[in-house]
Amino acid sequence: MDAAETALAEMGVVDASCVLGVVTDNPSVMKAFRRLFVEKHTWVIPLACWAHGLNTLVGEICRHAPAKAAIMRANRIVTFFNNSHYWGGQLKNTAKAEKVTRGLKKNCESRWYALILLVMSISAHQTPLSLLVAHPNARRPSDGYSAVNEDVIDIIQDRDFWPWISRVIRIAHPFVDVIAVCESRRANLADCMLNLLGAARQLLTLDKKDDDTIEFRTFEKHARAVVNKCFRQMATPVHRLALFLHPLCRKMAVVEDTPGYTLRDYKKTTLEIAVKWGWEDREAALLASDITTYGACKAPWEGGDRDAGGWWASLSISVKKHPLKAFACAILSLTPHSAEIERLFSACNGIQSPKRNSLAVETFSKLAKVRSSLVEEAKRRAPLRKKPATETAAPPPAATASGSALATRVTTDNSTPLERDEVLTRWQAPLEGPDPEEDSISGVEAVFKHLEATLALESVSVRGRRRQRTSGQFGRQAA
Repeated sequence: MDAAETALAEMGVVDASCVLGVVTDNPSVMKAFRRLFVEKHTWVIPLACWAHGLNTLVGEICRHAPAKAAIMRANRIVTFFNNSHYWGGQLKNTAKAEKVTRGLKKNCESRWYALILLVMSISAHQTPLSLLVAHPNARRPSDGYSAVNEDVIDIIQDRDFWPWISRVIRIAHPFVDVIAVCESRRANLADCMLNLLGAARQLLTLDKKDDDTIEFRTFEKHARAVVNKCFRQMATPVHRLALFLHPLCRKMAVVEDTPGYTLRDYKKTTLEIAVKWGWEDREAALLASDITTYGACKAPWEGGDRDAGGWWASLSISVKKHPLKAFACAILSLTPHSAEIERLFSACNGIQSPKRNSLAVETFSKLAKVRSSLVEEAKRRAPLRKKPATETAAPPPAATASGSALATRVTTDNSTPLERDEVLTRWQAPLEGPDPEEDSISGVEAVFKHLEATLALESVSVRGRRRQRTSGQFGRQAA
């Protein structure tokens, strides 16, 4: 909580007056943070990150025992070939011959797409892997190279392994696609609900002609149970209200026989948020009336558009007479995920971690500011680039009175500073010789020749000292 208040203060935000919602991932500590934040700023709407929720959903689907075992075995294959320089190179050559352009990806639980990338990369390499382990050299060491590990060969040649890889892709891939769609900056709460419902529909309509086994049906049943459980947790009253406020989904969102999805429930949620925002009784009464007419598709709420936020903003009606317009625009403006801050944390993990350095956050922040300042200063002072050697160089300026005046201004105290163009005119590259017509390449070659000669002299002197020490040792032994 203190970190959030400090960050808001540094951004110049007073009392979080411009904050409409707070979105975080959903562990216990973040739930507590959202509760404390809302207790202090009562108008703020707390939300769990939708992308994190979908990632949890995919993870629970893949906890099905056979699917989990297949993922672990796939990870073992990737680990072996990524760690083996020789066999990793052989697999790349075989994959290239089979026109497989993607590489093997390893699973990482903290990354949203890592699991599906793992199984898809393994599936794409099925033929190259099978061809590679079928070679005799893969089973026994030869020419100084080790063989492929026996457990890796057993996994690749296991007939039950590859069907489970395909099943994981068929079940989990639609929900991973939803993560990619919902982490957009333009995504809103209604889009998140629609995309999740679309992925659930794909799960219900899976074609089982290619795999109508008891194993796949059991896995599908497990996935449906996980989706139902996670949907009940993720679809909060605010999310359900946002789906109702999508002009093309107002009828679909109302299910009179299901608690939480009735028109009465949507009106209740709307009025609760209006109370949080401090709306007056007159505005709340108009808002309740607008909800009723909007649900019935009556004027002025006819029509609709795929872009829900754009449709509400384009309505040419008075906000004072119909406050539902301003209310819907505010709800649909909420960002349903924390994807951008997660990308920032991932980028910082590459530099700010115990393996990289042990600097404190404040010290690291100061160093970053110093570095940025130095980079900008270097850009400002950088000379203009010289023209290519193929172009005809302009003749050097003659030593005139103006030139001597420039030199005097450079060396004299309390003189007028040189302009930028004057500084660049007088600047001389450090590797160029005194002769203005001398090529800079010859200057570089001269420096390297001098360096080589110095190293040769040092090598000769070192060998001479070694011979002297050796002869002295033999002389003492003879004595």
